Amino acid sequence: MTNFSRHITCFIFLLFAVAACTPSNNLNKEKDDANTELLLAREKVPGITMEQLKQGNRMYIRKCSGCHALHKPSQFTPQQWHPILIKMFEKAKVKDSTTKVLIRNYLVAKSR
Repeated sequence: MTNFSRHITCFIFLLFAVAACTPSNNLNKEKDDANTELLLAREKVPGITMEQLKQGNRMYIRKCSGCHALHKPSQFTPQQWHPILIKMFEKAKVKDSTTKVLIRNYLVAKSR
């Protein structure tokens, strides 16, 4: 192998190594979107975490979709969600306070 070939080989190896260590724009965009989503949610529910949003969404689907089509959280304001949830928690026999808080916080955080 000539000296020139070794330099080219090293350059190509270095180029691949740098490319492998550079985060993709899609990963950065997803992270930025998640951060923006969390910041917006915290404006309505201070201190809510991304995990709590995900759990609230899962509980909302699990507890509410069995009886009716789900409303988009943004369909109502936080003030409109309050009486709806009181009524629906009773109808759906949701007694667990943790489940109620997760659903309520998810819907309020994503409301309009």
